[in-house]
Amino acid sequence: MMNPSETAFLALCEELNFTRAAERCGMTQQGLSSHIRKMEEQYHTRFFLRVPSVQMTEAGLAMRMALLKKEKIEKDLLQTIQNIDNGNVGKICFGINGTRAAYLAPLILARYCAEFEHVEVRFVTGDTERLVRELREGRIDGLLGVNALPAPDITVEPLLHEEVFLILKGVSTEKGIRELSIMELVAPDGPVFVRNEEGSTLNAMFDHLLSAHNIRLKTQAYISDYHAQLSLCKTLGFAALCPESLVFADGGPADDPELLIYRIRELNERMTISLVTDADRSYPACAATFFRCVKSIFKTGI
Repeated sequence: MMNPSETAFLALCEELNFTRAAERCGMTQQGLSSHIRKMEEQYHTRFFLRVPSVQMTEAGLAMRMALLKKEKIEKDLLQTIQNIDNGNVGKICFGINGTRAAYLAPLILARYCAEFEHVEVRFVTGDTERLVRELREGRIDGLLGVNALPAPDITVEPLLHEEVFLILKGVSTEKGIRELSIMELVAPDGPVFVRNEEGSTLNAMFDHLLSAHNIRLKTQAYISDYHAQLSLCKTLGFAALCPESLVFADGGPADDPELLIYRIRELNERMTISLVTDADRSYPACAATFFRCVKSIFKTGI
């Protein structure tokens, strides 16, 4: 279990204020300072700079990551023991893009809850970079990442390589995928775009293509929610870029008579959807089964 010095250390990492951290731990400021000083003497380094304000050193950041991982491993062990003693109980915290959660969460839970009805599942939404960071800090158990990069401390299992399509407002008696050139997007009468916010994996992939052709899109709005983007396509005539799995999901653009789907001729790169987990953790049965449910959905087809 975490000892009092480690608990005090993590509290100070969160608060960056000795008074608030001490109150949070139920001890005096002098007592908290003593715990921090003891740890710094043990490791012969400084974890915090005290002036002009409390700041973490590089050593402090490294210690925080190690303690967060230790804390998560201990929680996993306790949950495993509970599973053995009391049946399948516990919590799962899973990271996912907000729009994907709208159609994937019901599919995942329909399979999972039938077996683990007493496990609490919490979905955390965000972009892949932020979610991987939360995984490393032990704040989530796993995530569905886009173009996630393998690393020694995480396991990346590719589940789907998906195409990206252009969505435009329009009505046609013939549904299906059309095709256009990227140069048509920057013509004087070309569309105005709504795109994801900065940091989006899809943005980075498409920007690489734009840079290769030395062109820029006319973009007026930014919002990292595909449902909102598609709404703007229909109401204001904007253009949007949409991943294949969302295009053909139930109720997606492929089912919408007011939207047209285009393949961009020069866009050959694909987005890789992967299950990302902590390589160093021994997951309890309820978490391992949850990950199997996620993988089975992609294996059998969304």
